[in-house]
Amino acid sequence: MRAILVLAFAFLALPSQAELISGRVVHVADGDTVTVLDANKVQHKVRLAGIDAPEKSQAYGERSRESLAELVANRTVIVDTDKQDRYGRRVGKVLVNGKDVNVEQIRRGLAWFYRHYEQELSDANRQSYDRAEGEARDYRRGLWADRPVPPWEFRAGGRRRKTGFGSTELSAGMCWRLLGKGLRRESHHPNMLVRTQWIQGTMASGNSTPSGLTDG
Repeated sequence: MRAILVLAFAFLALPSQAELISGRVVHVADGDTVTVLDANKVQHKVRLAGIDAPEKSQAYGERSRESLAELVANRTVIVDTDKQDRYGRRVGKVLVNGKDVNVEQIRRGLAWFYRHYEQELSDANRQSYDRAEGEARDYRRGLWADRPVPPWEFRAGGRRRKTGFGSTELSAGMCWRLLGKGLRRESHHPNMLVRTQWIQGTMASGNSTPSGLTDG
């Protein structure tokens, strides 16, 4: 069953036939996601390609959403898309009167150039997005006025918190496995042997939470 789910997600994330979606933006979820209603009254959830905006619970998350709403809310847009992500969203460039909204969010300092997926962009878009981010950073626009945490790191931190393990433990490249009533940490780091033995001893002694495994 797990293998089927993995294959299903992989299939959804595959590139699909290129298409243009034209319609009115009826909802702005955050700084990089909108809903477009086409002429046939079909709604398309769209993820702006090549950018990553702060999560709503992050600093500048609401400002980023407001910026995108200012650019597209209740306006007719064209979405140039050739991909659907694993959440069923179309991924593409959003245009208003020929203007690239994606790069404008970066230029305003309210989204990052999402380099993890830069290979999916054209050379022209890659260069444009890279220049826009450099300009926003140089002029300390938006989130660049502070020391921003990229949303992909913020999301990873949330996943670590859900496991109950502190970010320091996981960021060191360690892996914990539940073994009966105990935990085993696997690491290739030579200095981890003594710590691993201590933790196993702690678990055996009846302590429920070894030091270093809380989020404190």
